[in-house]
Amino acid sequence: MSELRSVVSYLRKEKEIVDLQLELNKQENVRLKAQIEHLTQSLQESRATLTEVRSYTTPLIINNAALGARTGYGSSNIRRSAR
Repeated sequence: MSELRSVVSYLRKEKEIVDLQLELNKQENVRLKAQIEHLTQSLQESRATLTEVRSYTTPLIINNAALGARTGYGSSNIRRSAR
């Protein structure tokens, strides 16, 4: 009978440990989900900013390339004149 009690006592302690581990894992899961949400929002904001910057820099690049082609001062001419 005493062996049975010690087994029951052991199992209760193990259950308590497992319950605590479960609670810690649940809290970690909540923390990681919040971190994922924050990082996802940050990524979306970065993508929006990148799209905005591209929308006004691409025409400038195209205009500068066209201007360089018309005036003969493209990037290859600048490199040659610097030698």
